[in-house]
Amino acid sequence: MPPAKALRLSVSRAAEKLWGLPVRIQGIHQEIVGQEEFLESLDDSMLLLLTDGPLGAMGAVAMDQQTVAALVEVQTMGKVLRARAAERQPTRTDASVSEPLVNEMLQGLSINLAEDRNGWWADGFRYGDMVEDVRTLGLILTAPEMQVFRMSIDFDSGAKEGELTLALPVREKPEKVERPPTGKPKADFGAEFENVEAELDVVLATLPMTLAQAERLAPGMVLELPPDALSRVRLCTRGTCPRMVGQLGQVNGFRALKLNAGPGLAPAAASKSPGGGAAAGSGAVPALDFDGGGSGDLPQLPPMDSQPDMGDGGGDFGGFDTGMEDLPDLPPLDDLPDLPPMEDLPDLPPLDDLPDFPDLPALNFDDDDPLSKLMGD
Repeated sequence: MPPAKALRLSVSRAAEKLWGLPVRIQGIHQEIVGQEEFLESLDDSMLLLLTDGPLGAMGAVAMDQQTVAALVEVQTMGKVLRARAAERQPTRTDASVSEPLVNEMLQGLSINLAEDRNGWWADGFRYGDMVEDVRTLGLILTAPEMQVFRMSIDFDSGAKEGELTLALPVREKPEKVERPPTGKPKADFGAEFENVEAELDVVLATLPMTLAQAERLAPGMVLELPPDALSRVRLCTRGTCPRMVGQLGQVNGFRALKLNAGPGLAPAAASKSPGGGAAAGSGAVPALDFDGGGSGDLPQLPPMDSQPDMGDGGGDFGGFDTGMEDLPDLPPLDDLPDLPPMEDLPDLPPLDDLPDFPDLPALNFDDDDPLSKLMGD
């Protein structure tokens, strides 16, 4: 690829990559000139930048006021204004704003010339620093000759037109030249797929409405959501909503989504305490198994038909050894003495001296508490 075409492509691609800015190179002129002749083509109103290269090689980039204004406007306002910029002295802020374009331009030039075995002279250059004036630039540059590219640039379909000059030193080819790779490296598709950016959308609810209602939507309007919207959100990607349902909340101050159901998700199981029961606060009681499988390690009771016969309830306990067979019989009760006669008991004293008790008051069972009156309350 010719160097002029390689530079043309690198400038256009750099502006598009960095800011989405359409740039068209209206004309480009390439020549090799002496350092003095190159410096005479510049003036102090331009933004002058040094470029650092391999083995101490140094080049330069010069931009006029319209080019600098276009770069400042697209980065501060998002577009290039369709008006000619006022003349002013360049600043270090202008240099910082121009640095991304310079680096992308130099890197793109080197890559575009990678297949040209004589394109080594463009390798390894990048942005260096701002230079105050042309005189200072002449004191810094050391190469007697420079390969100069002068470009006329159209920014954003005629919004502004500017000039950019790139000068790289003419130097001898080093003994060992490390060129950028010429072919595309073999892609590791596994690693590539793992690093692909995935955009996920959380859908709170779907609200049916007519086209007329949708046209009347405006900022500040309040839409009524279902009561369970936050606990029944759906996870969607690029218009597709698989069966992924979750609950919207926050963790450590950040919005978070807890997936409750969906493809590839195991159903939630009740957590258990170390003792085997349900953990406190789990909200679930373990089911009881009455079919014999939920009784744990309890032993089985023996069948009742294996127990000994209890007999008919008499003295024979049906084979049980009670230990009471050798007890002696009770003695006969015929020899017990007679009780003394009851005639010798003293008479009770007379009760005539007892005081008379007063009559009890009449009870009125219509009162709420008749016992309290009876007790004297």
